[in-house]
Amino acid sequence: MRCEGTKTSRAQDEEACEAGHQVACARHGHRRILHGDPEIGAPLMEEACNRGVWDACNALAGLYGEGQRLKMDLVRARKLAERACQSPERQGCNRLAIALAKGEGGPEDPAGALALFDALCEEAPGKACVNAGRHYLKGTGTEKNVTLANGRFERACRGGEPAGCGMLGLVLLHERKVLDVSRGRDLVLRACDDGYLGACSESARMRLLGDHGATIDVEHGLRDAERACERRLPGGCEVLGCAHHLGLGLRRDPVMAEQLFRSVGRPGPENCSAQGLRPGDPVPSAEDGDDP
Repeated sequence: MRCEGTKTSRAQDEEACEAGHQVACARHGHRRILHGDPEIGAPLMEEACNRGVWDACNALAGLYGEGQRLKMDLVRARKLAERACQSPERQGCNRLAIALAKGEGGPEDPAGALALFDALCEEAPGKACVNAGRHYLKGTGTEKNVTLANGRFERACRGGEPAGCGMLGLVLLHERKVLDVSRGRDLVLRACDDGYLGACSESARMRLLGDHGATIDVEHGLRDAERACERRLPGGCEVLGCAHHLGLGLRRDPVMAEQLFRSVGRPGPENCSAQGLRPGDPVPSAEDGDDP
């Protein structure tokens, strides 16, 4: 929800809100929350939501769910997302589906989450397609179905979603039913470069070792591993730990390697070798979670 603007527009929103215009109240309330006055802002947004301003429902669900500007309240966030999802624009549905999948603010309902993700994916390619694909890949809320997972990832990737390209690439590299090493390699490398960190553990390994026919680029590979590890993705820290243990592109540092392994609960250097420099979980179907 956009709530920036000139002093004049802010004053106009406040005046319009006092006159009962709920869209203006939603903007004014959001602005008050962002400026550190949630006691006034949250009720204004909630009232606007109750009166059918779906933007307010969705934005308020995010604020309660993230717990940054408002005290975290996952139950309220879920209820607001459910209300927003009933809008003609289906705002809040992806947020609601994630809450159902994770059991945030209420009981887990993986089948309900998948149904929502699938419906949203049919409407428009994007993160909902990625999340639906993860459910099919893991067999969460349904039977495992790699073909359906691939279809959802493909749709997301064609829609320009890096996570869709990354997940599709990882599946093509590691699932025998749909193996396509050349395409999988290219998708994973591109997805990491485009910002999908869930692909960076695998891209690091490929660039460090030339695995799957990738061009060796040690500097780039280490950078990929560092980015994944900074996000606390276990595979990235394991690859980086092995690089420190082996002295691959770095000064050999067993102490740093051990710290990296321990930081993500991974086994020690006994897993490291020229062939064993690898993430423990090649396909991060859950490693980076559902996308909001």
